[in-house]
Order: sequence, then structure tokens, then C-alpha cells
Amino acid sequence: MLAPIRELTRRFAPEPEADMLPLIATELLANAYDASDADVDFVLERSDTEIRVQVSDGGPGFDQADMIGDAGVDSTRGRGLPIVENLADRFQVERADGWTTATAIIRIGPADA
Repeated sequence: MLAPIRELTRRFAPEPEADMLPLIATELLANAYDASDADVDFVLERSDTEIRVQVSDGGPGFDQADMIGDAGVDSTRGRGLPIVENLADRFQVERADGWTTATAIIRIGPADA
């Protein structure tokens, strides 16, 4: 199910972002599918200076501060959002109107752009 997203995002981003964008997108999507039995929306946008990955779901949501870095040594889950937070230049989770939306922003182009 996530293989087409990996391929799309790999072609969507320039190097070196092409290596991290598929991981960010699939982690956010996997988290949304795990959290919700409802629809999941996926948005991928690119400007001259950044790429935005946004995933929304109808799940119960969570407090971002409680989830980031919460996986224990023996845990088999709970590492995806910390990975996204570390790879993205900006990452936030919002809850509004029954939807939880996770947004990751990656800067692209020259460092001074």
C-alpha cells in the first residue's frame, strides 16, 4: 500500500531530500492508518524553497509532546514520529474539527534560500 507513495515522493524531491521524503511520508501515513478507521487525506506540495507533507485522519489525536521520543528500548512501535521530527525542518501535529493533521516541512534548494 505504501510502495507507490515511496516511489512518488522519491521522484518528487531533489537529492539529498529524495532519500528522506519517502520515509517521512510513509511514517506519517502508517501512523494515520493505525490511528483511524476513517478516511486519511494525504497532501504533498512543493515550492521553490520547501516540500510540505501533510497527513490528516479522523483518529482520536494525541498530544505531540507526549508522543515524541516515547518508545522504550523493547518497544516495537513509537519511533516513526520521532524519526519524522528529526528529519523534517519543521514538524507539528494539530487537532481540529475531528481531524488530526501531521505536517512535516523540508527545506530544499540552497542553504541561503
